[in-house]
Amino acid sequence: LIVDEGTPVLAARGGVVMQVESGFGRGSADKSRDFARANVVRILHDDGSMALYAHLKENGVLVKPGEIIGIGQMIAVSGNTGYTSGPHLHFCVQVNQGMRLVSIPFRMVGPHGYLPMGSR
Repeated sequence: LIVDEGTPVLAARGGVVMQVESGFGRGSADKSRDFARANVVRILHDDGSMALYAHLKENGVLVKPGEIIGIGQMIAVSGNTGYTSGPHLHFCVQVNQGMRLVSIPFRMVGPHGYLPMGSR
């Protein structure tokens, strides 16, 4: 999702903050250098699924591991960190299957209803 740096990032669902990375600086398209250098928040939901919010602004994470957060709560601000060609928010929903994380499909809803489906 392309968004300007500094755009508020809100929790899609409530849960417990599992993981936070916030100290990486500006990213680049240099995969060998920046692939694993994105600032992230990972939230565990009651059903065992997890939401990952990535490429957040340096020092732009507003939550801590173990913190319980609610739907719509501001958790961070968007940025341009990690392996990236421009500011954006990477969002995915994952489940643990056989000791590996698997992304699962979801639909986003905006103020005017469901957002259009993307293509792979």
